[in-house]
Amino acid sequence: MPREIGVVYSWKDKNIYIAITNEEYQPGIGDLYYVKLPNRYILLQVVGFEGEIPVNTASIIRGPGQTPPLYSIQKTMIARAELFFEIRNPYSSPIVTNPNQPPPLEQPVYVLNPEDDESQKIMKILSEGIRSDGKTIPIAWLRSGIAPAKELRKEKYFTKSTLDLDLSSTIPKHFLVAGQTGAGKTTCVMGLIVQWAQYSQEKIGWLIIDRHGEYGVTTPNGFVDVLSKALKLNKKLNTFARVYTFTTKTDKLGTNNLSDNTVIVRGNIDLSSISLYDVGNALDLSPDKISDLEEAIEILANIIKTIDSEKIPEEWINVFIDKETDQPTGQLLALLPLLVDNMFRYDGIGEREKKGIYKIMLNAGLDIRKLRTYRRLILSILGLSKKNIVVKTKFGESVVTVLDDSRSVFKITPILKDPLALVKLMREMISAAKTQYNIDRIGNYPWRTIDEKAGIDRLLEGNITIDKIAEKVNNGEIVVLDVSKIPVGQGDVVVMSIIRRLFETRIGLGVDMIKQMPPIAIVSEEAPLYLSPDKVRSPYNVFARIAREGRKFGLGLVAITQLATQVERQILANFNTIISLRTKFVSDINYFTSIGVPGEALTGLGDREGYLYTPDLRVKEPIPVYFPGYFEYAEQINENLKKLKKKIEKAERKALNEIFENGGDDEI
Repeated sequence: MPREIGVVYSWKDKNIYIAITNEEYQPGIGDLYYVKLPNRYILLQVVGFEGEIPVNTASIIRGPGQTPPLYSIQKTMIARAELFFEIRNPYSSPIVTNPNQPPPLEQPVYVLNPEDDESQKIMKILSEGIRSDGKTIPIAWLRSGIAPAKELRKEKYFTKSTLDLDLSSTIPKHFLVAGQTGAGKTTCVMGLIVQWAQYSQEKIGWLIIDRHGEYGVTTPNGFVDVLSKALKLNKKLNTFARVYTFTTKTDKLGTNNLSDNTVIVRGNIDLSSISLYDVGNALDLSPDKISDLEEAIEILANIIKTIDSEKIPEEWINVFIDKETDQPTGQLLALLPLLVDNMFRYDGIGEREKKGIYKIMLNAGLDIRKLRTYRRLILSILGLSKKNIVVKTKFGESVVTVLDDSRSVFKITPILKDPLALVKLMREMISAAKTQYNIDRIGNYPWRTIDEKAGIDRLLEGNITIDKIAEKVNNGEIVVLDVSKIPVGQGDVVVMSIIRRLFETRIGLGVDMIKQMPPIAIVSEEAPLYLSPDKVRSPYNVFARIAREGRKFGLGLVAITQLATQVERQILANFNTIISLRTKFVSDINYFTSIGVPGEALTGLGDREGYLYTPDLRVKEPIPVYFPGYFEYAEQINENLKKLKKKIEKAERKALNEIFENGGDDEI
């Protein structure tokens, strides 16, 4: 039965005042009401309330043992609501619109309650009337009010009336998920991804940046397990999920198949797949410093390219210069700090006449102060350290500085870790520089009398490459980057490198080709780390470039943050879809209120209760919804898998019976 709770009492500006006549009901912030009119419903949302006892309070005061007043106490209760939606033609061809007129005065008002059949019907019409165009999937439940406890959800949530979005078209226009700590931001996004995996018919490449080790959990009924099962149920979406767990250690590396659609990779990054610009992005270097570092690397690359191939194997050259692109690799970047310590310091530093390769650097405007600065920055961001090794020479002993990558996720070539191999490389670099740059003098290097006999078993280490990860995402796979087990700076290099590859891969393609590729969703916690006002000024900030230009290339951000207003204002305006969860930050409440979210409700929302706003819905208003966590889908997914297994077994038995009945033993 519809639950009548009052009548329309008055209007004022945007406010509709409801006189509460049902003594068993008390209004709550966010509750939804409806008014029945001929051939339409008007929906209202509670944003406040008032109440009083309109008598002299002295007349109802009584002492202990005294009888109460002879008259009954009158109460006045008013709910202050605002126009929400209007449903026209609910019995034939329903149309959901934004109302522009208040309901007539004295009209009965009813509360939307999941236990009421008429309420269920209204919310079902609302669900269908506001959904976006295209191939939509359900990502949330509509709700009427706030359920502070799980047991109260049946009074507020309409689990059969969902909010449906076409994520393939919405993702490239960017999602912002905002709410204070504990509001359910991460589990909300996890649930959204699981629903996509279960129901979507179109691929999306997901790049999930897992900074806290939450997405990469592979235990039973953990996120990866539930995601894998959801993918198995979806016969129209042929894709894979991959979890890359990065570690600085070199033991227990490898690949494990969690299921036929989910792969777990534990490993290190081959430094060859990192470029100068990846490091520049992570260091947030200014354009002039990037140019200086680029000049230094180019000089070294030119020298290495001209080394006599009879003196140094071509395989060694290919470690530092990519054979396909003819560009320097990350290994050459790691070589620069070693040259500063083993070579440049002896090339006339402090003397009037400069020598060797350092003289070439100095002629290019790169003095020792700059080179030492870049040495420190490179070693710091890559997590590398120097190690001095004593080596015997013809005349005694000498110290050679090599690199140690034991605390880094980036694994360098053994050439830079073996003193004899490094000496061999440096000696041939000097010979090549003499020929190419007409160097007539070199430094008095302590290692020049070392009689090297380098024996390197392998030239590269690290079982993961940046380009391979980017390729998987570009093909529409789900990739989780678990960077929680490595230092933050190294994690930034990994993340920035992959995202830059994705952006650069697509930026050169035409519109027609991009439309044929799956869109990409980049899920990132702590969005202000990349999108705050001071960060977006850098022309090398790939996150900011994607926020501004990504839509053209099918690249979208799913930015998760505690404070939406910490994101730079112009960047914030580029987020097409906004999910606002519980918050007590005044700046965020004011911002969300400006786009139509009832600010009064934001402070009291339960976990994963929130408002979703997107112009992609047919009605452009924030919708009160509940986002189920991924774990809330687990029971249903497990049950559906059991049914699928029984169905397959039944079909197999039927096929075998038909073979036996037809006498087809040979076919078996």
